[in-house]
Amino acid sequence: MVSYRMTDHSEFISKHHRQAIGQDSTHARNESDRHRIRLAIIATAAVSYLVLCLGIATLIGFDGFTVSVIALIFVGAFILAFLTQKLLNAVSIQEKERHLLHEVIEGSRGARLITDADDKTVYTNTKFNSLCKTQGRPGLETLTSLFSNNPDALSHFTFLADKAHRGLTDSIELQTRIDDREYWFSVTAQPVAGWAGYIHWRVDDVTDKMAAEKAVHEEREKLIDFTDNAPVGFFSVDEDGRFVFANATLARWLGEDIKNLLNVGTLHNCLVSPPEKAKPYQILDNANNKQMAKTLMKGHGGKPILVSINQTIVTLPDGKIRTRGVVNDLTSEEEMHKALKESEDRFQRFFEEAPLGVVMVSEDGIINDCNASFAALLGTTIKDVEGTSLKNLIERDTDYENLSATLDRIEEEQNMSAPIEVTLKAGEGRVTSAVYARKFKIDDDENIVLHFIDLTEQKSLEAQFVQSQKMQAIGQLAGGVAHDFNNLLTAMIGFCDLLLLRHKPGDPSFGDIMQIKQNSNRASNLVRQLLAFSRQQTLQPKIQDITDILIEVSNLLRRLLGPNIDLKLVHASNLNQVKVDEGQIEQVLINLAVNARDAMDNEGSLKIETGMYENKKHEQHVDDEMPPGQWVAINVTDTGSGIDDATMKRIFEPFF
Repeated sequence: MVSYRMTDHSEFISKHHRQAIGQDSTHARNESDRHRIRLAIIATAAVSYLVLCLGIATLIGFDGFTVSVIALIFVGAFILAFLTQKLLNAVSIQEKERHLLHEVIEGSRGARLITDADDKTVYTNTKFNSLCKTQGRPGLETLTSLFSNNPDALSHFTFLADKAHRGLTDSIELQTRIDDREYWFSVTAQPVAGWAGYIHWRVDDVTDKMAAEKAVHEEREKLIDFTDNAPVGFFSVDEDGRFVFANATLARWLGEDIKNLLNVGTLHNCLVSPPEKAKPYQILDNANNKQMAKTLMKGHGGKPILVSINQTIVTLPDGKIRTRGVVNDLTSEEEMHKALKESEDRFQRFFEEAPLGVVMVSEDGIINDCNASFAALLGTTIKDVEGTSLKNLIERDTDYENLSATLDRIEEEQNMSAPIEVTLKAGEGRVTSAVYARKFKIDDDENIVLHFIDLTEQKSLEAQFVQSQKMQAIGQLAGGVAHDFNNLLTAMIGFCDLLLLRHKPGDPSFGDIMQIKQNSNRASNLVRQLLAFSRQQTLQPKIQDITDILIEVSNLLRRLLGPNIDLKLVHASNLNQVKVDEGQIEQVLINLAVNARDAMDNEGSLKIETGMYENKKHEQHVDDEMPPGQWVAINVTDTGSGIDDATMKRIFEPFF
C-alpha cells in the first residue's frame, strides 16, 4: 500500500519570504557598517603607530632608506596579520555553521540521509543508522532494500528518487515488513539547493498513525454495517427535503432502493399525509428544531405503515439545513398491544394481580372468589378460601358486626364513607387490616368486592413512632439537664483555676482545690456521656485507644447496672488504635448495658472483653459487608435469659 503526500512550500514562502529578505538585508547593512568602523579604527591605530615609529627612528638617526624598509616591513606584517585574521574568522564561522547543522539534523524526529549526484552517502544521522542497523550499511541502497519485499512500494520509491534527481520535492508513505512486522514509513526526497545532484532524504516511522487511521476506518465500516442492519430507520434530508442519507432498514420498509431513494426521493413523498404548511424537511407544522410525530409512511406498493419519527433539524455554518431522523416501525407494536388487550379482556380479571387482598362476597357472606394476595395474607391457598364464610375468617364478633352493617348499607346503594378495621385469623396468628367495600357487577351478577390492606407494618411503625417520641423526650430532658449542669461545672473549674493561682503547691489548701478540680472534670465527663445519650453531641471521630474509652465509661455503666450486677472489664494488651467518635461508642456500650440489665432482672454479671480480629476475605454481617483487614473487637456477655429466634430476626429494627 502507498500513500502520497505532496510537499508544497509556496504558501509559506509567499508569507515569509519578503519579511525574511528585509531582515537579511538590514542585518547585512548593519554588519557592513560595523565592519567599516572596525577597519577605520584599526587603520587609524596602525598609521598612528607607524608615524610614531618613523619619528623615533628619525630622532635616533636612521637614514631614509632604513626608515623606508622598516615602514614597508611593518605594512607587510600588518597586511599579513589582517589577512590571517580574516581567514581564521571565515574558518571559525564555517565550523560553527557545520556544527549547528549537525545538531539540527541529529535532533530531528526523522531519519536523515544526504546523497550526492552518484547516490553515494554524504551524511547520515543517528536515527538513520538505527533504521539501517539490521539491513546493512547506512545509505540509499539500504534504504531502497527496506521496500524490496513490496514490489509496489519499491516502484513508487524508485519514482520518488527519479523526481528528486529532476529537481522536484515530494513525499510518499510506503508499507513494508521488517522482522515479520508491518511498518509504514513516510519518505521525503528534497534536492539540495545550490548542490546539483545532492538529495536530502527524510524517513519518518508513521506505523502508529497508519494503524490508528486503519482502526478508524474499520470502526466506520462497522458503524455503516450497524446502521444498515439496525432495527430502526435512520435518515437525513437537506433544506429541499431530499435524502442525503438513509440506511438499508428504512429503504426496505419503504420498498425503495437506497441509490434511487438518495437520487430522487424526498421526505414528504414518503409520507401518506405530509403537513401542508411545513417546510420540505419538516414533519410537523412548527418551527421547532426537535420534532416527534406518529404518522403513516408509504411502504411496499404504497401500503401505509404506522411509524414514529423523531428528528432534529441542524443548521450548518454555511446556512444549509441537515436533519437527523430516527424512524420506528409501530405496526408490530400496535398488533401486539391489540392482542394483549383482547387477551386481558377475555382471560384476566382486575384483582388477580392486585398487590392487596381482593375478595368477592355473595349476599349471604360466602366468599366466591379471591386473589393470591388475600390468600397469602391469611397464610393459606385460594382453594381453601373459596366457599368459606367471611364470618369464619374474622377474629372478633364486633368486627364482623361492623363489617356486616357496612355491607348492608352498600346493598342499599350507599357509598362507604371510610374504611373499617378488622382482625383476620391467619393460621396461628392474627392480621390487622383495613377493609374497603363496593358493589361490583360481573356477567349480570351483582357482587360485593372487599379490598383488604395489611396494616401490620403500619401498626409496627406507629408503635415505633410512639417509642421514638418517648426516647426523644428522654433525650431532650437529659440534654437539657446536662447543658445546665455543664454550665455550673464550667464555673466551678474556672474558680478552681483562679484559686490555684493564689494557692501554690505546698499551700495547705492546694490539695483540696485539686480534689475539687479533679472531681469537677470527672463530672464534666459524665455530662459529655449524658449528651451522647441524648444525641446532642457533634460527631468527632478521632484516633483513640479503646481501652481508655472503656475505663472512662465504666463509672457510668456501674451506676446504670446497679449494685446487684457485677461489671467485669478484660482488656487485651495488643490492641490497635481505632478512629471513632467517643460519644457514639460510649452510647453503644450504654445501650448494650441497659439491655443486659433488663434481661438479667437486675441481678447477674456483665463482662466486656476486648481483642483483635482479622479476616482474609469479605464477610457479610446482616446488611453490611466487612472488608478484609484487622479489627478491634468488643465482646459483651451477660448472664441474662438470652434472645429467642423470633426476636433475633427483628433485633436491628429501630426501637424494637
